[in-house]
Amino acid sequence: MIGVNPVAQDSSLYGINILVIEDHRPSRDLLKSVLTAFGATDVRTCADGSEGLRAIREHRPDLILADWSMEPMDGKTFLKELRKAENYPASIIPVIVVTAFGLPETVRAALDAGANQFVVKPIVPLRLRERIIKTLADAPQFELAAGGYEPSGRKEGRPLRARDEGEEVWDIG
Repeated sequence: MIGVNPVAQDSSLYGINILVIEDHRPSRDLLKSVLTAFGATDVRTCADGSEGLRAIREHRPDLILADWSMEPMDGKTFLKELRKAENYPASIIPVIVVTAFGLPETVRAALDAGANQFVVKPIVPLRLRERIIKTLADAPQFELAAGGYEPSGRKEGRPLRARDEGEEVWDIG
């Protein structure tokens, strides 16, 4: 297993480099503003998965926030491409999927594609910050499986549950 060294030391996002991949410009701008306000050092944005893959080659972020439903390359395709073994070490960057589709099937599909965490829109800034800090602090472990990296400990069919009822934040590990 390969670990990612977490950058976050406290409740701020100071010193963290984040890539936001979101096709809806107002959402992209909002995420960037929220992350910057919480102290993220370098927040870069892209409009789709293919643009995100190019950006990662140029500047490796500590964390990626990626929308699930984008065009022309959606979140599922982006994650499958990112997690390919030949993309190492970029293939083990933690990814939080951020989407308006919070159905259990969508959460499961995102996790199966290689997401570390999942947050449903509309974004609650403090919850997003908490999820980012948790994702980095948990020092995600990855294992090579079927030609690509995936977060370790994933069990097919593992039950998913809303962490806080009504808030659409999923507790997935």
